[in-house]
Amino acid sequence: MAKSAAAAVVLAALCASTAAAKVVFTGYGDFIVTPQGEFRIDGPSPVLSRFGTVPQNITTRSSTINSLGLFATTSINDQTRLQMDVTYKNIGATVKTLTIQYGFIEYSDWGATGRLGKITLPFGWYNQNRFYPFQHASITAPTFTSAIIGLPIADIGATVGRPFDVGGGVTLTADVYGVNGFATSPNSTTTFRDTGFLSSSLSIANNIGSSDNNHDVAFGARLDLAQADFPNSSVGASYYHDRWDPSGNNLFQMGNAYLHATFGGFDSLTEYLLLNAKNDPGALSNFGSPNWRTDGFFTELNYMKLVVAKHQVTPWVRYEDYLNHAVEGGGGKERLTEFAGGVAVALTDGVTAKFQGSDLYYRLPFQGQGDVKIQGYNFALAVTVTF
Repeated sequence: MAKSAAAAVVLAALCASTAAAKVVFTGYGDFIVTPQGEFRIDGPSPVLSRFGTVPQNITTRSSTINSLGLFATTSINDQTRLQMDVTYKNIGATVKTLTIQYGFIEYSDWGATGRLGKITLPFGWYNQNRFYPFQHASITAPTFTSAIIGLPIADIGATVGRPFDVGGGVTLTADVYGVNGFATSPNSTTTFRDTGFLSSSLSIANNIGSSDNNHDVAFGARLDLAQADFPNSSVGASYYHDRWDPSGNNLFQMGNAYLHATFGGFDSLTEYLLLNAKNDPGALSNFGSPNWRTDGFFTELNYMKLVVAKHQVTPWVRYEDYLNHAVEGGGGKERLTEFAGGVAVALTDGVTAKFQGSDLYYRLPFQGQGDVKIQGYNFALAVTVTF
C-alpha cells in the first residue's frame, strides 16, 4: 500500500504540472532463459532440515520476464524536473512485485543539483550507472551486491551534488545525502540480518521501508575525481552511516572505493565494499558475535569496440570475492566467490541479446554445527529491449 501511495503521489505531481510541461515515457524489458544450472548443497543435516532440505544436487531450468520498467520524466521549467521509475517483477498471470525504484523532484542551480523523494544513493559507481539491464552487458549484477545489499540502493530522502573544477583538467564531484536508512529485518524487530541461505532471508535490501524506524537520519557522502585527459574514467570513495534499531543505538556503516576506467576500447570497473554492523543478534548463530563486518570486491572488464557484421559485440568477464566474519576475529567466516563471463550482441537499436555463464561458491557457517555450502554453475540467455 505504501508503494502504491508513493506512486499515486508522484503521478499526481506529474499530472499537476503546468500545461506547458510534457511527460516523456520510456522503458525497458528484460527476458531471461536459464537452459542449464547445476548446484550442489552440502552441510550438517540438522541445519539443512531447518530450511526444509537435505544434501543434494539441484538442476535448474527456467524462463522468466525478469523485469519490465517504465520511466516518466517531465520538466516543469529550466531548473526543475520530476522523474520516476516503476518496475514490475515476478510477472506471470499477475504482477507480484511493483517497485518504485525512484521518484523524485530534481532542481538545479548554482552549478549544483538537488533531489528530493525516493532517490538512488550516490554510493559507489555501479549503483547509479550500471544497475539497469540495458546499462550492462551482463545478464545479472554482481551476486553479493544484488543478493545481500540489493540493487539499486534507494531510499526516501534528499541528496545534493556539485562538480568543482580544481585545476589541471581535474574535476571533483561531491555528493551528500540524508535518507531514512536501513531498519530491522522484515521478520524481526530486534535483528538486522537473518540467518538463511543465499536468498532473500540474507538480504538487507528489504530492511528499507517507507518511513524511518527511529529518530536518526542516515547520512553519507561520495567524492568522485575525474581528469579531462582520461574521458569516461574516474576514481571515487563513498561512506554511509546509519542506526538500524528502533532505539537508534546500533550502528551500521558502509564504505566503498571504486575505479572506473576506459582505455583502448576496454571498460573496466573495480569496486571495494566494507560493511560493519553492531549488536545484531541475527549474526550470533553464524559468526559467534553480534558485531560483524564484510570485506570484498568485484572487478569487471568489458571490450566495447568489437563489431561483427555491423553489430556491436561486447565480450565481458567479472570476478567477485567477499568475506563476512566477526569483528573480534575467530568464529566462522561467510564466503562468496563467483566468476562470470559472457557476451552481448546489439541486434538492432534498442534490442540486445546476451549470453552468460557463471560459477558460484558460497559458504555460510553455523556455530558448533559446521558450514552450509552451495557450489555450482549456471548458463543463461537474455534479450533486453528499450523503448
